[in-house]
Amino acid sequence: MIPDRIIFGPGPNGGTLTFAQVRTQNEQQRINSLKLRLDTFSIAQIGNLATKDELDQFKVYSPFPLAIMSCVAIESTGQIFVAQSIRSDDPRCCFREVTKRIDKKLYGPMQQGFKSKMRSRWPDSDLSGCHSASDVIFKFFRNSMIHGYRAFGVYLTEDETRDWKYDDGFILLNPYWLWPSFVQVYEQFFELALQPDNKYVRRSCLQYINKMLS
Repeated sequence: MIPDRIIFGPGPNGGTLTFAQVRTQNEQQRINSLKLRLDTFSIAQIGNLATKDELDQFKVYSPFPLAIMSCVAIESTGQIFVAQSIRSDDPRCCFREVTKRIDKKLYGPMQQGFKSKMRSRWPDSDLSGCHSASDVIFKFFRNSMIHGYRAFGVYLTEDETRDWKYDDGFILLNPYWLWPSFVQVYEQFFELALQPDNKYVRRSCLQYINKMLS
């Protein structure tokens, strides 16, 4: 068990909260404490990679780290808010459940003919289990980039008119669209979790917190 004196995150009125303090909180307070923790340690820090200055230039030009950390944040959000309702903590399943809230087309059936084009471009790649764009992004971008710093079926674009699209055997993904789109979904999940009558999202969130504290 994490010792009581370890810092959990920022406090609601400044300062910090320890694990001991969070352990004494009620359910509503625990959810708010988790949000403060994630807002500070995840959302704010990753968001700096997508922030522009007064000259409309990115303060930190890091599209690849932004895309990867967006994928990590998507997966962890699924672990927090949907793992219990889908009865699975499989990272890919959690990733899917959040991406379909970002854009239903990411979760829907692949564009007709795309899988065969992808197979012809990368004949040695294992496409089993890939049934949607979300699956391709998780397996051939999220996993491949984190473990080998290369992607097989997903490339990044900064075309501001584009969010993502199927191309000739690969997917084009705009990280500067993905991140703010994810943040909207993240905020929506917390709004649902803070509603006492919400059955699934709230229960999953509380179980995640309780596991951290146990």
